[in-house]
Amino acid sequence: LLLRARRAGRPEQSVSEAQSMAEFVEVTPDAVVLTDSAGRIRHANRAFAALVGERGEEVLRGRALADVVHDTGGAWAALLVRTRSQGVVPRQALELRIGAQVALPVEVASLLLTEG
Repeated sequence: LLLRARRAGRPEQSVSEAQSMAEFVEVTPDAVVLTDSAGRIRHANRAFAALVGERGEEVLRGRALADVVHDTGGAWAALLVRTRSQGVVPRQALELRIGAQVALPVEVASLLLTEG
């Protein structure tokens, strides 16, 4: 699963077609995270790590996305289920919790990828 999150209200940035997906993931100011089918983080860019208050991808790798975003209400888990069912969820407003008290509104797009 590929999830792209942007702070609510931030304008979308255009991406050159010449840019590879790997380059895009690393240079975009949007938070990007890839998970396996169980929702464990396989890759996260620097923007995602910074957004959730972690120092880097190595700290996040293998952790459950729901734990990292403090998904107490189940909205992120529901997004993963919806993405698995539909293949693509173009935009969904969610809250990303940082710690127990800070809730940051984000806009999330998700895409189902094949593993391997």
